[in-house]
Amino acid sequence: LKALKALKALKALKALKALNRQAKKARRRGSKPTHGPAEQSVIVAIWRHREQPCGKRLKQTLPLWIDSYQARHGPLEAITRAKILSDSPRTLDRITAPHAVRAAAALTAKPAAPATGSKNSYPSAAAPKPSTSRVGSKPTPSRMAAAAAAERSSGA
Repeated sequence: LKALKALKALKALKALKALNRQAKKARRRGSKPTHGPAEQSVIVAIWRHREQPCGKRLKQTLPLWIDSYQARHGPLEAITRAKILSDSPRTLDRITAPHAVRAAAALTAKPAAPATGSKNSYPSAAAPKPSTSRVGSKPTPSRMAAAAAAERSSGA
């Protein structure tokens, strides 16, 4: 009877731990997003039209370009306009980062293969290596002379 109670308690404890783990995974870390899709789309559109400047330069030109954006796409709400103009350069960088065209792929590309007619594609006429009697032994002048003589006699 005691074993049955211990087993039920163990199962209940495992269930509680599993529920606690799920609850912890559901929490999102960090601060809540302050920009909605409307603000982000305006910032990204201006940023792309300005040829993707850094956050510092985008911050300086936003007051000029937001008027041009409103002339083309219609007026923005006062709250949206105030949020966009109050953003820091770092916040603008964070918003535009997922949309950036990266040049890293071009930098890590493999170099092109050499042309087929280049001088490096032909084998070099290197002198044959002298043969040694033992593996790992160093060739001595007498062994090299003997190997050269053997090659001359076999070639003739």
